[in-house]
Amino acid sequence: MERFDPLKQNKAENDAGKVPTAGEILAGEEGKDLAESMRTYTLENGDMVWAGTDKGIGYKDHNEDRVVVAPGQNFLAVVDGMGGPGQGDIAAQILAEELLASPSDLNSVVIKAQGKMADKDMYRGGALFISALVRKESGAQFVDVAQIGDAKLLVIKKDGKVVFKSKDQSIVQDLVDHGQLTADAALYDQRRNLVLTAVSPQEKYEEVKTYASIQVEQGDFVILMSDGISDNLTAEEIAKDIRAEGLSAQELFEWLSDATTDRMAHYTEIIKASNREKDGKYVDGRKSMPKPDNRALIIIEIK
Repeated sequence: MERFDPLKQNKAENDAGKVPTAGEILAGEEGKDLAESMRTYTLENGDMVWAGTDKGIGYKDHNEDRVVVAPGQNFLAVVDGMGGPGQGDIAAQILAEELLASPSDLNSVVIKAQGKMADKDMYRGGALFISALVRKESGAQFVDVAQIGDAKLLVIKKDGKVVFKSKDQSIVQDLVDHGQLTADAALYDQRRNLVLTAVSPQEKYEEVKTYASIQVEQGDFVILMSDGISDNLTAEEIAKDIRAEGLSAQELFEWLSDATTDRMAHYTEIIKASNREKDGKYVDGRKSMPKPDNRALIIIEIK
């Protein structure tokens, strides 16, 4: 039996013109795990993208994550919904649609998305996001990062060096910033799922958080992920495997899918068999508390 090759299949679909240059939203397909959901894209500037999303393992029976890919605008985003069925998934879809429609005006995106959520009488739903705009300037490439919430973006060199890590807008990160919690303890704190800001009709308008532009070079990986991945693996653990295994972008996507699947499938056993505070890690060697969740993942390989 020939092994399923998503890269080959998705390339054929893209070459056949099934992926519009204007972009698309990925919502995850029933019965497909993260690796099987993977699609490939080429941005207008020539960078390659691997992207996908699924409902995860042992969590909800639906997917509240979304992936936004706009190749013609060199824009990508991961969206994470909150609020359960009929709330989080709808909120994520609304925000994803607004991001796809107006990637150059993210503060207007937030305002419009909040209004549409309110129109649907969403009493507990909301969504958060992190995005990347890849641009060229004076012969160099840069990534502009924007976020609301705790979705994560990393920039990792081919040799495994982490050169950028976004900062969560969350309760535990705020406690770390104020010296009330160590960065290590935050990795297994029970409050790590609580965010300080989100796009929601119940929230006051929050200006989108941005960072100074990050210069990137050929071979760099830009990784966007929802907390179904970032809560299970630290940036340093991801970088270590890139360095140790010399992973390609596709191999990294598949490795992140497999590694988080394993932690989600066995999270109860891992937690019960571990003394994290004493040992400094869980029995599977990871530092973060395992967590079942929806997953959304984008990997950009800078060309």
